[in-house]
Amino acid sequence: MRTIFVTYRGTPTQRFDREYYVNTHLPLAREIGGPYGLLSIEAFFPAGQDTDIVAACLIVFRDEQAEKDVFSSPRSGELVRDLTNYTDLTPLQSLLTDL
Repeated sequence: MRTIFVTYRGTPTQRFDREYYVNTHLPLAREIGGPYGLLSIEAFFPAGQDTDIVAACLIVFRDEQAEKDVFSSPRSGELVRDLTNYTDLTPLQSLLTDL
């Protein structure tokens, strides 16, 4: 499995529509990525004021090839274009595990 951690860093006053992200963007990601090996995707919202992380997302792919296939799929551009519907922040991606 391959696990990616995506964070959105900013301040609490910057725009991030949690409801849209959870109810629209993540289901879109599941729809697009599922056929290519996206196994799961979950959102987290830190509760403290001691962080600049506004939101985080844990994405699990079947393997490295599945990640590549999802991001190069014909519909992957939809996910990028959807970003402006819920935030002005730039997502930062980090590899957590590659088993």
